[in-house]
Amino acid sequence: MSQLIVRQLFESRLKAAAELRDLPVKYQNEHFTPPNKETPEDNVYVAAYQLPADTRSDDLAGEIQTFSGVYQFSVVSPKNVGNAVAGELVAWLSNLFPNNLLLTAAGGLEVQIITPLSESTAIDGDADYTIPTTFRYRTN
Repeated sequence: MSQLIVRQLFESRLKAAAELRDLPVKYQNEHFTPPNKETPEDNVYVAAYQLPADTRSDDLAGEIQTFSGVYQFSVVSPKNVGNAVAGELVAWLSNLFPNNLLLTAAGGLEVQIITPLSESTAIDGDADYTIPTTFRYRTN
């Protein structure tokens, strides 16, 4: 399924960059233990989610399928450590996944980011502070 390929393209790009920063990432339906380091600012992590939209077929023969959706990164930090680290990670993600970025899978499927990464209203939880960010994508 092409949505799976799309997810793999985004996750592999994120994984390679996050490893260089020693940044923990929580991926969908995978075991994850949040960091528990001595300094609260070092306990920030990113959670990645794919939110697929309906598959479209706009040609009369029904042979061409377009996959689209929203990809979300939630930057999660401990409560009461301020916004500096989380804000810097949002900027980093925005640079890593810029508008119009085109990624190509081995089989030739291309996925394009069609909106800039947008920051949503933060979620102020009991133990953490989460900044959700999203961008839209589609396959070509």
